[in-house]
Amino acid sequence: LVITDHDTIEGARAFRKLSSGIVVIGEEVSTKDGDLIGLFLHEQIPPKLSARETAERIRAQGGLVYVPHAFDFSRHALRPGVLRGLVPWIDVVEVGNSRTYLPLVEAFAARFAQRHGKVLSCGSDAHTLRELRKAYVEMEPFAPDDAQDFLRKLRRSRRVCGKTVPFFR
Repeated sequence: LVITDHDTIEGARAFRKLSSGIVVIGEEVSTKDGDLIGLFLHEQIPPKLSARETAERIRAQGGLVYVPHAFDFSRHALRPGVLRGLVPWIDVVEVGNSRTYLPLVEAFAARFAQRHGKVLSCGSDAHTLRELRKAYVEMEPFAPDDAQDFLRKLRRSRRVCGKTVPFFR
């Protein structure tokens, strides 16, 4: 489970203490250029920095830089010029989530990720229970605190982006 609250890692830390499973500590950072996610964080990244400084701080912790809701400009996405400037720092590009309703947005994100050799992913971006299982990733087990092992396994994962599924089976 990857938890990425806005501008804090405290919820992820608390959930990790309660969980018997693997919990990746992340943060969706509100940069001055748009949203950016850090995965495998040890310290909170302050909001309102530039996207580049945010990415550098994520990497300084050994974390992964994940671009959420790419090209969905109604949702604080990084602008194309900023995104192009971040290519050297980006590890993962979200190509779909349960809150993105425009297939063209997802197509642009996938094309960008593939063009630049970035790992593709999708996430729930859940704000409601209904959204929780609408988009997810199935992947091989990975070493709990090994960002690079996670990235290798994510590259080979199965993405389910935007599929409507019942919450209880």
